Amino acid sequence: METPITPDQAKARAALAAVPALVDLQDWERLERCLSERLTIDYTSLWGGEPQKMSRDELLAQWKGLLPGFDATRHELGHVVISVVGDRAEAEAPVSGTHVLDGRAWIVSGRYKATLTRGGDGWLRATGRAELGAQPTAHIEITADKLRRRHVTLARSVATDGELKWD
Repeated sequence: METPITPDQAKARAALAAVPALVDLQDWERLERCLSERLTIDYTSLWGGEPQKMSRDELLAQWKGLLPGFDATRHELGHVVISVVGDRAEAEAPVSGTHVLDGRAWIVSGRYKATLTRGGDGWLRATGRAELGAQPTAHIEITADKLRRRHVTLARSVATDGELKWD
């Protein structure tokens, strides 16, 4: 039997769970209200490099530049384990992200760890660390370079002839 959660845990869990749904809806205005002004984001297991400290606006600009290029996305958190001490919450959950383009899917999955802080606006996500691996499918393997090239190609083709191209 699972230990009942506290009201603080429930509120922090709900705030964290809202983020993937709002990302998939591309509801940038509501998503902005779920994120701290400054964040540390760690997607190094997927893209390489170093964890990034950035503003909420910078993170949203990255997501706005990538996600609308897909036909659909579905980001899901599994059972969230969360602990709250004062105005800080630490959360961990299994995560998966499905990104669909032209009927083909790119799927990443793994563990997601986040820190949330409580302020006047409620619980806000302050850090996010994804421990992910790209899962090849029968249809497509997408690498970071290919995604970057696709985004550039998409921007060029829309600017020139409106035709979507995949190189």
